[in-house]
Amino acid sequence: MEGGALLSDWWVEFSKDVVPYLNVTTRLEDSSDTHVFGQIGGTGFPTTVFMDHTGAVLTDSWMYPGELKTLEEAKAEALENLAELDELRAQAAKNPDDKAAQGALKLALALRHSGSLTREEFEAIAKLNGVPRSLVERYRTQLLVEELEAAQKVAGESATSREEFTAAVGEAFYAIFKSGKRLPIDHEMATGLYGYAMDHALEIGDGATAEAAFLEFEKAMNLAAEENPDAKERIDAQVDEKRQAVKSMVSGGAK
Repeated sequence: MEGGALLSDWWVEFSKDVVPYLNVTTRLEDSSDTHVFGQIGGTGFPTTVFMDHTGAVLTDSWMYPGELKTLEEAKAEALENLAELDELRAQAAKNPDDKAAQGALKLALALRHSGSLTREEFEAIAKLNGVPRSLVERYRTQLLVEELEAAQKVAGESATSREEFTAAVGEAFYAIFKSGKRLPIDHEMATGLYGYAMDHALEIGDGATAEAAFLEFEKAMNLAAEENPDAKERIDAQVDEKRQAVKSMVSGGAK
């Protein structure tokens, strides 16, 4: 494990409460666990997650496993998510004919990379009374993130320069924003969605969309400034620059 955690005394003690598993991504098709990394949503190394006995991923973010404090915080998060998942499992087992209980469990497992849903299946579950709205919104956010990442991938594969990539992502994110889709302002991709959408709207003269995107961008950036006081001055300057650009376009009578 990177950082030498496996050699640390604290790791020896911590590992007594879990079942450690180190997956080596060999990319050999005849290896039984060659696709584990992708199945749990891994995107980079090192990726450390907590899972339950069924393979459901219990941590919402990947961490660098280099210190005890990080793993203890992740373990607490995992136990909280496991309790939520176990409650949904109990409700589904108790009510096998209850579509809402079964749907809520399917939704929770899909969010935990332990099962999958088609968009049609998700929309059907989302309409059921009794399915927690928090689960529905979390899954809707996940679908949007996948859409944004797909747009970035397409742009990266077709663009021959940084400028082309930026333009392609801007156009895609603008269309997504115009369709009414939104990310929570505390999501790591929020500033990207709103920033790209705003910049593309400014470029094509769509003042109304630029203003709407800026309002979300500003909220996301203000939150980032609260969480990173050392960067507040730089963030505030960036927000002020965008505010002036949007204000100038709107006051100038753009569409």
